[in-house]
Amino acid sequence: MAKVMVLGAGSFGTALALLCHRCGHEVTVWSHREEEANRLREEREQKKLLPGVKLPQQIAFTASGFAYSGSAVLCSAPDRSPALSAPAIKSDRGVRGKRFGAGQLP
Repeated sequence: MAKVMVLGAGSFGTALALLCHRCGHEVTVWSHREEEANRLREEREQKKLLPGVKLPQQIAFTASGFAYSGSAVLCSAPDRSPALSAPAIKSDRGVRGKRFGAGQLP
């Protein structure tokens, strides 16, 4: 089991979090909006973007600054908002990943 941080609590971030949880990982979802993190924590559903998809109690939601020492950080923030998430990522192991544009997924 890995500790996974998902940056972004929209439809894609929420779906990634649920998938990681179903694969047995410990998941925390970070939102840049405190009210969104509180709502998801309380309602356990992303009603606006993923209605009817229940989120297990084991998925944590936060909006506070964090120091993270988990296995993976998945960034699901839109390309237009890298300033919201990119400065939060610091790693002693480097950053790996690939950015895809619209219509470029493999």
